[in-house]
Amino acid sequence: MEASSCLRYQVCGFGLSWIWLCLLLLHLLQNCSLVLSDSPYLVGMGSYDITGPAADVNMMGYANAEQVTSGIHFRLKSRAFIVAEPDDGKRAVFVNLDACMASQLVNIKVLDRLKARYGDLYNENNVAISGIHTHAGPGGYLQYVVYIITSLGFVRQSFDVIVDGIEQSIVEAHNNLRPGKIYVNKGDLLDAGVNRSPSGYLNNPAEERSKYRYNVDKEMTLVKFVDDEFGPVGSFNWFATHGTSMSRTNSLISGDNKGAAARFMEDWAEQNGLPKHTAHANSNDFGSLHLPRRVSTIIPEPDEITDDLMQLASSYKASGGRILASSNITRRIRNTQENSAKFVSAFCQSNCGDVSPNVLGAFCIDTNLPCDFNHSTCNGKNELCYGRGILMNSKVPA
Repeated sequence: MEASSCLRYQVCGFGLSWIWLCLLLLHLLQNCSLVLSDSPYLVGMGSYDITGPAADVNMMGYANAEQVTSGIHFRLKSRAFIVAEPDDGKRAVFVNLDACMASQLVNIKVLDRLKARYGDLYNENNVAISGIHTHAGPGGYLQYVVYIITSLGFVRQSFDVIVDGIEQSIVEAHNNLRPGKIYVNKGDLLDAGVNRSPSGYLNNPAEERSKYRYNVDKEMTLVKFVDDEFGPVGSFNWFATHGTSMSRTNSLISGDNKGAAARFMEDWAEQNGLPKHTAHANSNDFGSLHLPRRVSTIIPEPDEITDDLMQLASSYKASGGRILASSNITRRIRNTQENSAKFVSAFCQSNCGDVSPNVLGAFCIDTNLPCDFNHSTCNGKNELCYGRGILMNSKVPA
């Protein structure tokens, strides 16, 4: 069921509304080099809590009836992004959920609420809702029977908190619409995903495999929003990797790898004064920034990198854009003061079907040896074969 849910909602679930949304986004992004246009768009960001019931509710993703919530690793969010043209009001809304996937029933209810608030301004043609595919969120909010078997039916509390959170995040983004610009970039992100069935991939014809450098998609596309006054106010990106860093035995609500990445990005922005309020651009502002260590055994530790290499790396300048200011680190961006902006970051899901975040490989939990390459089993039992990757631990703030 887990695989079919990913394929349905991440590959096959693009209906008419998605087609219209893509056309609108293409219109907004036309003639794009790095900056979309000299004339500003209206951009607005918003986020709201969608954590849901933290006890005795089956989790959505692994289809494991025994995996029920018993606490919170860190809280879940709905993050909304709105781009509008100031002249004619054309706009597009993209919502990213810290949830396994979106739901048609959720979409219908959200659109009903938006219609009650804004009339026809937001509708099925310009609102898209997507999930990060975490396997550690409460289930029971989808309308199809096959997806609510393990949750023993529909869970109203899970459904309501997601609908409420999406609505409120869009309302916040709508209220925050301000003149701004949009930047787009893309590049390969290595060491963040591996093929979860490499033996299966080798069954593809050699001619087909020769067309690609890797056996999974490693390209990340990032969209950054820059307010004309406050500077960077948000970003979202698409990258393919499953939300399964938390295993099927986990019982704590979690946004998994993408939810954690979003939190880290927002916290980094907060600590470094983004969005800016009073500071001016100063190239020296970056000298005191502390970047967190990449927790991976396949990436060298900082003390293994020589000073010469560090100096060489720091000498390379960005290929575009401008140096941004970093205001007082004590300035809070998650406050409720009037007219205060906050940075909203989303790590969105894409073609994750064959991509695992467990980059260290699959091992047998009884022998600590690698699983059978062709069958992903341990002595003929797939229940003993688990992937290993970057540890998701309690250091993520709730």
